[in-house]
Amino acid sequence: MAANIHFLRKMACDELFDTVFFATGQRVNKTKNKDGYILSTPTLEVKIASNKRIFVNNDFCRNVPEAKWVIQHLECGPL
Repeated sequence: MAANIHFLRKMACDELFDTVFFATGQRVNKTKNKDGYILSTPTLEVKIASNKRIFVNNDFCRNVPEAKWVIQHLECGPL
């Protein structure tokens, strides 16, 4: 049995919310619309359409770990 897309989207949103907060150190605005969730700060915008379709500043990510890596790379710079 497959998981509900709304549940998977919510789990991805919760996980990326924490990542955005700790990477930027700023308060994260979370909005929900019919297409998914939007997490935004002054320097970052994350659009979550599903757990396999995430856009970080219009950069397409295929999964949550990749989106986490892109967020940290954008905010903290390359290691």
